[in-house]
Amino acid sequence: MAIEVECNTVVDFLQQQRKSTKPNTKGFILKRDPNTLQICMVVGQHVFKIEESLSKIYSGMVNQGKCTLELRMSGGTTANVLISNANVEKLQSVVQILNSILEAPQNSLDIDLQEEEEEEEEEEGKGGGDD
Repeated sequence: MAIEVECNTVVDFLQQQRKSTKPNTKGFILKRDPNTLQICMVVGQHVFKIEESLSKIYSGMVNQGKCTLELRMSGGTTANVLISNANVEKLQSVVQILNSILEAPQNSLDIDLQEEEEEEEEEEGKGGGDD
């Protein structure tokens, strides 16, 4: 399963020369790699292995649909993923998952990436009528 969040994203690679990618309006996908079972974030053409690279989450503006993820890349460089115009509920759910990974990456296999909307639909389908 995967969580797809429609939003604006920019990947900002902080190196000796600052390189930002073009803004992406298609959002990002949080999914599990079928080979390694690691949780990955796909932003445009970039794929980040969250357990290996996530170093900080700036989530002070999640209630406005914004946050920034700081990722440590191989070679000691850093990339910031700037997220804006996201659905607040989906973004809060993603931030909660990312916080869990940041606190205890060894427990990432226990994280379910099923979208909450799908769970709600299943619950509604199971519930009987109140007669």
